[in-house]
Amino acid sequence: MSWYIKSRAEFFDVLESTIAIAKARAEHVPAFGPYQTVLAQLQAMRNWTADGRTPEQEERDRIDIGLIAVREIDEQADDESAEFHELLLQLDGYFCEWPEDEPA
Repeated sequence: MSWYIKSRAEFFDVLESTIAIAKARAEHVPAFGPYQTVLAQLQAMRNWTADGRTPEQEERDRIDIGLIAVREIDEQADDESAEFHELLLQLDGYFCEWPEDEPA
């Protein structure tokens, strides 16, 4: 099921919940490097957007959690993996594009 992040508020909500999932996965399987990498990138995304900051293009170009999701996370393994896979793809797309936020 595809969906799209539509606002900054939704981006930040999805980011926080995905950080929690990534942290749990990284702690559960510490030897699986992609989980550590994804967690570090999600935390960088949080830092680069804190307090309303717009991430620099160079920062946006450094994020590849979508690619990691496609290569390393089997979306067919189970529902949780499928959800994590989709969250990473959506966050990657929104962050790399960083569209103007819709007015409230």
